[in-house]
Amino acid sequence: MILVILYIDNRYSSQQEMIEIDRLKKELIDTKYDALTISSELTEKSRQSRIEEYISAEGTPLETASTPPYLIKNKD
Repeated sequence: MILVILYIDNRYSSQQEMIEIDRLKKELIDTKYDALTISSELTEKSRQSRIEEYISAEGTPLETASTPPYLIKNKD
């Protein structure tokens, strides 16, 4: 009788753990999708063309440089 009770208890515990594992897997997938969405939005907002659109819409005198940047070396 004791073995039957232990068997039932063990089976119940393992089922509860499987349910918890499934729940955590779903939560992990949802979190990954959220992170991917946020990363995509950040990439879109930080593109040079979007920044230029924002600056021109604000009416600031800033413009994109027509000459490439160059490195100034110190004579130390």
